[in-house]
Amino acid sequence: MKTLLRNIIISWIFLNRNKIKALKLFTGEIKPNFKTKDPRRAKFTELPENMQKRIIDFFKTNRILVIADILKGRSGITADWVLVARYEENKNETDWILKDINTVMNFFGSGEIKISPTGSRLLIGKIGMQRKGGTPDPESLQFKINPCELFKLNRKRKNLTQNGCVKYFAETPQ
Repeated sequence: MKTLLRNIIISWIFLNRNKIKALKLFTGEIKPNFKTKDPRRAKFTELPENMQKRIIDFFKTNRILVIADILKGRSGITADWVLVARYEENKNETDWILKDINTVMNFFGSGEIKISPTGSRLLIGKIGMQRKGGTPDPESLQFKINPCELFKLNRKRKNLTQNGCVKYFAETPQ
């Protein structure tokens, strides 16, 4: 999911000027006036420590709202369920999983909020926040998940075989 920073600022009105500035430096909307590897923008690890701490604290404090905005959405049309299908070529099998949105938000949102070792991403549990990069929106933020991770939640899965028959099997979670 790609999101323009100005839309995030409007949605998350509780962002103060310092946090907005830090995100703008990260996306390159504001050019850094300090030494960075890329003069167009700053990595999280290149931001002053107090800015890094404020960003992390913001996402810790507002974790539920942020995760709901990213995964469920806001306004009249919101997701209640998440369906993920995958095809395993080596087994020639397709399977799928259907989970309610609260389970999905708890799963992807659980975990530490931290800056990645490279400084190019902020990890909000299992959700990665990074610069969009490229064209046409190099100053946007992008939130990424690996939807196939949801298969780790399922103990009993339906499996669609090559001929379309459904078989059930038990799976031990890892």
